[in-house]
Amino acid sequence: MVAGAPRTVSPPPKECIKLGKELLAWAKEENKKDPHLTFAEWYSLEKGILRKHWKTLVQVAEFLPYYEAAQAYLAKRCRNGTMEKSFGHRYIRLYDTELRNDEDNLLRYKSELARKEEEKKDEIESLAEFFEACRKLPGVPKSPEPNMAPEQPLLDKE
Repeated sequence: MVAGAPRTVSPPPKECIKLGKELLAWAKEENKKDPHLTFAEWYSLEKGILRKHWKTLVQVAEFLPYYEAAQAYLAKRCRNGTMEKSFGHRYIRLYDTELRNDEDNLLRYKSELARKEEEKKDEIESLAEFFEACRKLPGVPKSPEPNMAPEQPLLDKE
């Protein structure tokens, strides 16, 4: 049985804060010739951090505030025109969490609405099939077509 402390890939808290400050400074940097588009440029190319370690790092409490602020800076760059528009439209969803959440909620709402409409259509079709089957039963008086007033009563009242 192996004992000891569990393996960790995230640096100590002080190092996370230092990395967070560096990330934020990188995200704030205005470089018109080569604008920063993805965090991979920073963590992979500049810091040599593996993607699986990056995924862990962005969840560390000491690093998270810097990461979220850096996301906001990259989203701002996508919106304010410093980034080429085609790139901006593509990347803004990655960095603007409110926009992403709003878009996701709208898509969920539209999907739910379409599903309910489809259910209503199925219910109407089922009812139409039921009434048609009832009309074919022996001994059942023929009823008028739907939405048409009968010319004479279906049953004699005596």
